[in-house]
Amino acid sequence: MRFLVGNVLFLGRCLGSSFYNVYCKGLMQRFAEIEILIFSYITASIASLPLLIWVEPFSWSTFQKFDWQSWAVFAFLALFMYGASMLLFFKALQHLDVTTASATLYLVPVFGVFLAAVLLGERLNTLAIAGSGIVLVATVLIMRYDTSY
Repeated sequence: MRFLVGNVLFLGRCLGSSFYNVYCKGLMQRFAEIEILIFSYITASIASLPLLIWVEPFSWSTFQKFDWQSWAVFAFLALFMYGASMLLFFKALQHLDVTTASATLYLVPVFGVFLAAVLLGERLNTLAIAGSGIVLVATVLIMRYDTSY
């Protein structure tokens, strides 16, 4: 049952992400990418507050414990991982079909496995290497042989 709940939550996340990608493509005809990014993050943050309060009650003292390195990482995640990467995705979305742009998102775990090995020195097991290879080959095949665009 625990796995079922997790799988249903993951499926909901995939559906939400898919809807967001398609809906943003239409919004780009009326708004700039930065406007879409800021307003969608504000909306998602407000909508997530009840869940955040329920699951992990907030405490300002958490931020008081941050040292300069924690603030640097926090800023990096906010500006580059969430901000710049989404702006680049929106730029790609302007020039590509949603199907093609979304297929490139499958490469995120491949880069994650690669960077974990290179930057963190993590040992990759056979399953991680095989999974990354399958995802990489599948993405290349979609990009190469999909004639719908």
